Formats: sequence, structure tokens, C-alpha cells
Amino acid sequence: MRRAFELVLFLAIFAALKVALDRDDARPGRTVVLVVVDTLRADVVEARLDERGDDAFPLVTSPPIRVHARAFSASGWTLPAVASILTGVDPEVHHAHGKATVLAPLTPDLATLPEAFRDAGWRTAAVTNAAFLSPLLGLDRGFDVYDHEHAYNRTLRRADETVARALEIVEAAGGDDLFLFVHLFDPHLDYDPTADRLAELGDAALTSAAPVTLADLRALEGTAQASDARVRDARRLYELEADAALDAFDRLVEGVLLQERRKPTFVLTADHGEEFLDHGGFEHGHTLHAELVRVPLLMWRFGRGTQPPNRRDGVVSTRDLGRRLLELEGLAVPDSFAPSTSDWDGAGGGVAYSATTLYGPVRVALRTDDAALLVELREGAPPVGAQYDLAADPTEQRPRDPDPALLDRLLDRRRANREAGRATRRLDWLDLGPSKHAERDATLRSLESLGYAGGDGDSNGDSDDVGDRDEDSGAGDRR
Repeated sequence: MRRAFELVLFLAIFAALKVALDRDDARPGRTVVLVVVDTLRADVVEARLDERGDDAFPLVTSPPIRVHARAFSASGWTLPAVASILTGVDPEVHHAHGKATVLAPLTPDLATLPEAFRDAGWRTAAVTNAAFLSPLLGLDRGFDVYDHEHAYNRTLRRADETVARALEIVEAAGGDDLFLFVHLFDPHLDYDPTADRLAELGDAALTSAAPVTLADLRALEGTAQASDARVRDARRLYELEADAALDAFDRLVEGVLLQERRKPTFVLTADHGEEFLDHGGFEHGHTLHAELVRVPLLMWRFGRGTQPPNRRDGVVSTRDLGRRLLELEGLAVPDSFAPSTSDWDGAGGGVAYSATTLYGPVRVALRTDDAALLVELREGAPPVGAQYDLAADPTEQRPRDPDPALLDRLLDRRRANREAGRATRRLDWLDLGPSKHAERDATLRSLESLGYAGGDGDSNGDSDDVGDRDEDSGAGDRR
């Protein structure tokens, strides 16, 4: 009798465990959501956190936000910055950059972040906007779904629509593990907030009506018209669009959590920032100063037990973000990803390298715990650089002569990158065959509608690694 009772008890326990395991297997899989907001300055997100506290992102206040306050992009414009996030290497190695509308696609010789997730059995999907993330440029490699739309001035898929599409993809993933990349374009020029966003201004008068275009900003550069009021208006319209993107991100997180995805991780960052006369200009792509390459980097990890303190001040590079995400999920990091130079835990010693400009001469930059070094390179001339003391001058307004040791360190990094880039193929400039011509035309029309000048794709020696294009020639200078 006792043996029979023990057998019945064992079977009951086994059945209960099987039900529990089956229930766990039926739950939706693990999720990593990486959101890149185009043209989002770090100080906009910091102001939101300071002013609103827990209401900054009300749907994702628990667990605490992990804020990396000194995160830097690999470039000051979209194509090379996002390509570095997806490949884990510097721009000279992945080749995805260029001048104006003359662009080189991502090299096929490097593994990508979505390929690494897919190789681990995860589904991979992306929802992107704007020409610099066109499939024509190879950034779709490794994604099972790559939902892309072009942006033309004020005709674009706004953040709410992009998030709605992303949530459809999450639902379609069912119980599979999912890596989701979402690109929000709203803060990019033209600054054209929706009517409900403009209503938030209330009685605050604007001297410049929306939309504000690139031509409007160009007209202000170097003139007496660049009054505080007009610049402030442009900045306010930009911030309204940034807020719309951040609110949409909050709703994306809520939507994913409502689907009970298992242990989701959310990352919010930017490809680059935006200039409002910080160094005498507007927009982006022309320098590597802090307003363009210091980006927000926030992380939430749900269902992971005790959360770490919510702020880290170590220097980190978004180039290393893909490696970081794979390591946090316990997945293999591709051999082609560069070793990390980021200080994720705030212990000190982090280094962030930035390179390539969309307009003008070649520029590279290096940031350490206490210094920023920005260098301009022209063929046949010695490097011209300026160094900044980040403790006393965080906005980089008071240039000093470069420290020779730091200059050597920066130039050594660039030389190593160019050498590594010679081992990876550079594809032809937007020349991927007749079947791609319709997409090529759409890409060029989108870039030109957003104010980007044309240029030629002729090579001129090995002046810089954007596929041996002559960045120093001045082709593609801003209009």
C-alpha cells in the first residue's frame, strides 16, 4: 500500500512539473529591443530625466533605468554610426559611409549583430526609416524582417506608426526569442511637430513658424539673423519632435510588456545628435564635437533580479553596444567584432573613437575619461587638432594644443582601422546592379529632399577609408 501511495505521489509531482514546464515553454521568448532615435541629443534626454523624474518614462520606471551618461557614437551621422552598432567595428573597417549622396554599402566581410542573434536561434526584425538605412546600403543583412520606409522632408513614417508596426512584429514572433531593432526619425530636419505637439507650447510665441527646414537654418549661419530667439524657436520645435519619439518609445515598451515577453531588455540610444550653433553651425554630419557624438544610452532589463545602480559615468562607445547585448544574453560574439574599449561599469579607462564626416574634410576624434581630442586630416598636410579638458570644459569650447601622446594614440587607432579596412571589401558606390535601380533612385530622392547635396563617386587614391573615396577633395560640401 505504501509503495502504491509513493508511486501515485511521484506521478502527481511529475505531472505538476510537466505542466509548469509546458506553461513556461508556451510563454513568449526572450526579447531584446534596440531603439535608435535619429538626431537625438543626449542633453534632451537628460533634461527629460531631470525635469520629470519617474515620469520621464512612466511605463518603464521599474526596474530602474541604467543610464550611461558618457556614451559616444562612432560618427556624427547616421550611416557609419548605425553600421558600427551593427558590426562592432569602427567606420574605416565596415566601409559604410561616404559624402553627401555618394555612399558605400556595408562590407559583406563582417558579421552583423542580427546575424549573431539569428545564429543563436532568435528571430530578427527591424523597422527603419530614411535613406541612410536603406537596404541598398546592406544594413538589412541578418534581419528576417526589414521593414523600411524612406523619409521625404515632412513626409515620413512618424514614431507612433513605426512603433505600431514594431508591435505587430513582436506579436507575430509568437514564442520565439526576438531581437528587434527600431529606428525613429522624428527629430530629424525638417522640424515639423504635429498639431497636438505644437499645442503644448500654449501661449509661448514663436518667431519662426514650423516647419523649420535645413535651408532656413543655413540662412541663419554667420549672419546677424542668428538671433537667440530664432535659434531658440528651432531648438524648441526640435525638442517637441524628440519628445514625440521618446513618448512612442515608452509605448513600445508597454506593448512588449503586455505581450508578456520573457525577461525583455530595452535599449534607447541615438545615432548622433544635432547642432544649434554650439560651434557655429547647425544640423549634423560636419563635425565630431560633443553635441553630435555624445548620445543618450539608457537600458532597462526586466526579470533579471537585482538591478545595478542607475547611472554610470564611464566612457562608452556605441560601437561596443552589440557586443554588450550579446554578452548580457549569454550569446557568442562574432570574431569580427572589435575588442571592447568601453567602461560599462564606471571603473575608468574607457575610450571612444569617432570618425568620418558627411561634409567637408576628414575628421577623427578620441575621448578618454578626462580629454577629448578632435583632429582634421587633409592629404599632404600634417594633422590639425584641438584638445579639450572634459572636466573643466565638457561642451568643448576652449581648445588647447594636443598632447603628443594622445595624438599618437588617436592616429595609431586610425592607422590600425585603415589596415583592418584593407582586409574587408568595399562595395561600389550605390552600384548594386540593375535590379536595385528603383531603390537607388528612391534613396537619392530621399537624401536630396532632406537637403543633402550630390557628389561624384570617383576615387582618388587612398586619402581616407570610405572605400578610397577622396574625402579631402571637398566634393559634397554643404550647400
